[in-house]
Amino acid sequence: MAASLVPEGGVAPRQQERDGSGFSPEPAWPSHQKAWTWVIVLTLGYVCAYVDRQIINLLVDPIRADLHLSDTQFSLLTGFAFVFMFSVAGIPIGAIIDRRSRRTIVVLGVLFWSVMTGLCGVAATFPQLFLARTGVGIGEATITPSAYSIISDSFPPERLGRPISFYLTGAGLGTGLSLVFGGALIGALSRFGAVDMPLLGRVAPWQMTFFVTALLGLPIVALALALREPARRGVVGEEQPSWGEVLEFIWTKRGIIPTYVAGIALLAVITFSIMSWAPAYLMRALGGSPLDVGFWLGIIMMVGLPGGLWSGALLSDWLTRRGLREPASLLYILSIGLTIPLTFGMSTAGSIGGALFWILLLLLAGNCSTGVLTAVVQGVVPNRMRGRVSVINIFFQSGAGLTFGALLPALLTDTVFAGDGTRVGQSLAITVSVVAPLGIVCMLPFRRAMARNQRSATLAAGT
Repeated sequence: MAASLVPEGGVAPRQQERDGSGFSPEPAWPSHQKAWTWVIVLTLGYVCAYVDRQIINLLVDPIRADLHLSDTQFSLLTGFAFVFMFSVAGIPIGAIIDRRSRRTIVVLGVLFWSVMTGLCGVAATFPQLFLARTGVGIGEATITPSAYSIISDSFPPERLGRPISFYLTGAGLGTGLSLVFGGALIGALSRFGAVDMPLLGRVAPWQMTFFVTALLGLPIVALALALREPARRGVVGEEQPSWGEVLEFIWTKRGIIPTYVAGIALLAVITFSIMSWAPAYLMRALGGSPLDVGFWLGIIMMVGLPGGLWSGALLSDWLTRRGLREPASLLYILSIGLTIPLTFGMSTAGSIGGALFWILLLLLAGNCSTGVLTAVVQGVVPNRMRGRVSVINIFFQSGAGLTFGALLPALLTDTVFAGDGTRVGQSLAITVSVVAPLGIVCMLPFRRAMARNQRSATLAAGT
């Protein structure tokens, strides 16, 4: 890719010449260093969000004992309390992202979820902890739509796949860190036992874990404040579109955006089903200990999810250089199709080591298309609509992924296998075998619509 001849902060010569003909000048793209600095800071924020989101899963026993909770109540804390507000709050947040400073939204979002994570540590009842968890969800609803918007204004569309994929690696790194280092933190704090703190009185190790985790957001805030937000592109003289106009645009792109949202949501069902039930499979069917399973799954997630996203970005670039016009959807079809045999390999493994190998391949294959596909769609959506289109995607991706990813294998185990928990691996295999073909069905019209969209763009550029 040739380097830009436009000085940073300047206006392209061709655009300057056309200003009198109705064309609006565009700012130059940020420098490579500034653009990637934003990507790194946003990715660190995403990692922090996942650690804050997942750490509660390691604290189930002490929280249940101290607050006298049932399994059902705790499941509401880990799932519904977070996911519902995370999904719903994203809708108004997306509209704000499209019109206000995205850097400010990131800073306020990180501060808010960090404070709410800390408040989880002072909760003394189920309702208090439930409300704190909803606050974590509201705060974390700011990070990804803001990141998509900022990154899309930092890189040309043809170079967007790698930075988007890099950002999405934060989910795998955050999940893995919450398992590996979160477990180490809890172990270290447990050795000290309860401590006395000013104003708070006696503080248990699980409460101190929330306090320490809440501090992770402060460096992210400092780094974001030190950066300058990239200029919005394609918005000179453009008014803020209404929600009705956003939905109308989505309808005009119904072959692209709805099919993309459905495809990503179905892929999320597969990913979250593995993340939710692989630990139970390794412990129930293969006899793994909670400590070993948590450690090795954490390592695998830190390798598999980022590795899949990054390898997908590199492969997409390679295919593009060799003349394939739209490789993202092809990668999706191949990757989601591979999840079927890989899940069957995992479910029939005779050892923990063998199962972990198949899980690693599952995460690599299942995530190689997400970043590049998201980058393609970001290039189709106008700047002033990106925040709201992103939250619509996140609403379905998180809502469907977390809900059905956890629910479908459980229903199969309880019904088809009559509650035999050792058969959860087979339940996973059946779930993936049903969901993956649906994803392929969604992506076929997406490929056709993208081809039409590219032809239209080429004709428009020629005129």
